[in-house]
Amino acid sequence: MPSTDEMYMTQDRSKIEVSTMPGAWMQIDGQEGERDVTVQSPGVGAADVQLVGKSKPGNITLVKMFNVSTDLATLKSLEAGNKFRDTTVTVTFVDEDDNAIPGATLTYPGCVVASWALSAADRNGSDPQTLTVVWARKRAI
Repeated sequence: MPSTDEMYMTQDRSKIEVSTMPGAWMQIDGQEGERDVTVQSPGVGAADVQLVGKSKPGNITLVKMFNVSTDLATLKSLEAGNKFRDTTVTVTFVDEDDNAIPGATLTYPGCVVASWALSAADRNGSDPQTLTVVWARKRAI
């Protein structure tokens, strides 16, 4: 197996797990963050000073195929107001044989549900119905 510095990842090489919700997740988005950066001049002739604020992580959006036998209870719990506080979302990068790459894991602890949506139903359609859950997160480890 090549070293991880030679291993470029394709989108299908991420295993997503949620500590408080069962099942397989097929999509993740929002693994980002930002911080305020300003440049101030302390005075005439002085070099500008760059001020960097705290980092703020973006929300993580997860999508899964809706499985009524396992996900209906989760959906009902969301509808009843469960925020799923202190959830951990884990992303493990895998090789072409779906084996975890040692040390290639991102962990997002302390997540809470920000929003959720069950996709539209269409009596004449055959696309899978999906459950989308958006998580507000604290930070990545």
